[in-house]
Amino acid sequence: PLFPLISVLGLTTGFVATVLVTVWLRDELSYDSYNTKSDRIYRLTVEQNNDETGFHWNFARSWMGWLKNIKKDIPGIETMVRLSRWEDGYIKANDNIWVEDIFYADPSIDKIFTFNFLEGNPETCLSQPGQVIISQGMARKFFGTGKTIGQTIFLYCSRCLQQKPFLVTGVFADTPVNSHIHFDLVASREKPEDDAGWAYYYLLLQKNTPPADILAKFNAFAGKYASPEQLATFTPRLQNIIDIHLHSSKDREIEKNGSIEQIYIVAGLALFVLFITLFNFFTLRYVSLIKEFKSVQLFRFAGAKTRSMYGYQALEALVYGVASALISFFVVGFMYKDFNLLIGKQEAAGSSTIVGTSLITLAVLIIITILTGLLPYVTIRTSRFVKNKINRQPALSSTGYFPSVRRSGTLKSMLGVQYISTFVLIICVIVINDQLRLFNKYRLGNKMEKLLCIQEIPCQVINKYRLFKEELLRSPLIRDITSSMEDPGYEIEDMMGFETTGIDHDTGKKLIYVCPVDDNFFTFYGIKLAAGSEFPKFTGNDSIPENYILNEEAVKYLGWPNDEEAIGKPFHLENPYISSKPGRIVGVVKNFQPSSVKKGIKPYVFFQKSFWLFSAQVKYDTAQQAKSLSLIRKTWDKIYPDFPLQYQFVGDLYKSVYKNEFQLRNIGTVLCLMAILLSALGLFGMTGIVYEARTKEIGIRKVNGAKFGQITTWLLRDILAVVIMALIFAVPVAWYIMQQW
Repeated sequence: PLFPLISVLGLTTGFVATVLVTVWLRDELSYDSYNTKSDRIYRLTVEQNNDETGFHWNFARSWMGWLKNIKKDIPGIETMVRLSRWEDGYIKANDNIWVEDIFYADPSIDKIFTFNFLEGNPETCLSQPGQVIISQGMARKFFGTGKTIGQTIFLYCSRCLQQKPFLVTGVFADTPVNSHIHFDLVASREKPEDDAGWAYYYLLLQKNTPPADILAKFNAFAGKYASPEQLATFTPRLQNIIDIHLHSSKDREIEKNGSIEQIYIVAGLALFVLFITLFNFFTLRYVSLIKEFKSVQLFRFAGAKTRSMYGYQALEALVYGVASALISFFVVGFMYKDFNLLIGKQEAAGSSTIVGTSLITLAVLIIITILTGLLPYVTIRTSRFVKNKINRQPALSSTGYFPSVRRSGTLKSMLGVQYISTFVLIICVIVINDQLRLFNKYRLGNKMEKLLCIQEIPCQVINKYRLFKEELLRSPLIRDITSSMEDPGYEIEDMMGFETTGIDHDTGKKLIYVCPVDDNFFTFYGIKLAAGSEFPKFTGNDSIPENYILNEEAVKYLGWPNDEEAIGKPFHLENPYISSKPGRIVGVVKNFQPSSVKKGIKPYVFFQKSFWLFSAQVKYDTAQQAKSLSLIRKTWDKIYPDFPLQYQFVGDLYKSVYKNEFQLRNIGTVLCLMAILLSALGLFGMTGIVYEARTKEIGIRKVNGAKFGQITTWLLRDILAVVIMALIFAVPVAWYIMQQW
């Protein structure tokens, strides 16, 4: 019974891996398909590239207010909605304050997106200023089981001074998990006819209107509102809503999207595991069939027809397949939620399709298992050796096993193919883990330190940041604190014009990426200077002449021959939204990447502007984490009593940046462990049968004085040779796959 048990355990392992990955793949491929008009919903984006200024934007949102006229000016568009997002907005309800994402939208939102309204009239719920609709989850959070419609809540963002009252006019079912945008709270616009500023534009095309027709008319439409110079930098894009999750990686996406490349990789890894599973089953059946060859001869001698023999082999494979499928079904049901959490998805992801997907996948796997179970008999029956045996021609060797070199080579080849697949999978997972360690090495902050990031510091209290910093630093629990415009890991996209001197060529209309930071920012993160000095101590006074620090890439971008040449040069940022004073360059820092290392190093200029320091990062005594976090919270509540403290650990922020890579690592690790288990089971089963067949030979060797170590070495020699050869073949294959990744 040991060998049937190995077969069932191996098939179960492979089945579980295949079903879990299939559920994950189906969930990833189904994003936004819940929208009933998804085939006609497109997101409009406008990419901008200006080689003269170095300006490049490829945002998921757009700033051109005149885009609101596209429905009126271009035929073929049924309706349009603009979504303006308040990321981490503040909601006050029943004297409690929550931090949630807030969307402002046009009344047409329910004509495009599918909302399942539980209360309220979808035709009128956003028709007037000061109205808001909320999800069922938010309704429970704000009001419990009490009345929701007619309640008043106050909305404001961290960069707005006023709290505005909004009347709850509708409650809708929570947005499905498989959506690239999750609505929790949608408010009406104060003046729908006004420009929306930065907004996400979604169009519902009329039936039978191809998106190419809209794009073909875009330049003529945009030419009515934009200058010829601007128009030359525009590249419009229309992306079907179903494609956004897997095919879009634009800057300022509403949520972190998946990746179609990751779909291919995970599907490939799952196929590797399934191949190992089935090959393992085939190998065990093949070896067992050779071992029981006398039984096959006896059946044939007694008159068994070919059809009966095939039926017997198929029935045996069916028993294995059904038993494995039944066990797999319950195992998948037990562990798929934990699997979702492991790979960074919501616990309920795929829950609506888990049963159907499992049953269909397992049914297909049973059929494949039956076909695989027939292959050994087909292989042996069609071989010359078997034909000779059936014709009663002697062919057995003295060992009673591996009667010919050819059959010995066949078994070794089977084992080699299995181990090549396993080694490829193992090497790929090792490389992915090493890549993530490399990412972690180049993130802001020592990877051994646990840094706290206080996010979205409200503009109402941002002028008290210096007081907050001083209060915290009085405690020995706090090592240091700094601040910046963006959270660590967040892509810096803001660009401004500038003036400077001392460059041999004219910078013309060039723009440079800007990042306001605290005076100790570089010391805090251990970023070394290439030339010059650090910032002088910043008092919070934004009216004094500026001190600027460039990175090495900016020096190269501006054309100075070396870093020292830039020190002391006058520099002035030009932007109508800030009162920047002319200043000078005091330092140049080594290049570093504040966001994803997949992005190129940009030319940055760092300076101080207190009203732009929206993010604070804290080093604290990690040995006393509970006390440190309590101190930070108490200090925050003392200085900012009307605003909830909102924080994340810097390490978690970077995990979000590399979400897809961590997800791939976790899935790959699970599949890799399963592949190792399968290979071990296959090797154990095959060698068990081989050694059992060589019992007499082992006995003879022992009688003739062979020691235990000698016998073990003799038995393992051929297998180790196969494993080593498999590794030699697997390395270049894995190298190629990972090089492409």
